[in-house]
Amino acid sequence: MPDNQNPAAIFRSLTSRFGGRLDVKLTTGPNDSPLLKGAGQSFAMLYDGELVVRLHPGRCAELIEADKGRLLVHDGRTHEEWLVVDGLDAAEWTAHATEALGFTQG
Repeated sequence: MPDNQNPAAIFRSLTSRFGGRLDVKLTTGPNDSPLLKGAGQSFAMLYDGELVVRLHPGRCAELIEADKGRLLVHDGRTHEEWLVVDGLDAAEWTAHATEALGFTQG
C-alpha cells in the first residue's frame, strides 16, 4: 500500500510535522493508539486505522453535515468533541489535525 494510502504512514507524517514543537508530544490513547497531545491536551490520534481529531462539538457537527466524518464511539459512548475523519487524504488529515491543535490550545 503506498504511503499516501496507508493510515499509519500518514499519521507518522503528522507526528513528524508537529514533532518539532516543544508543546506537542506523542503518547498513547485508547487501545494503545498513537495519540498527539499539545500542551497536555489530546488533539489527534490514529484509532483503528482512522484519524480522530478533537474539535468543538459545533465544528464536528458541521463536518458531519458535509460528509467529512462521524463522531467517535468508544466503549459504547459517543464523544461529541471527537471526529473520525473520512478518507485517507494526507492534506485533509494535516488540516484537521492543525485545526484540532488550535482548538485544544484555545
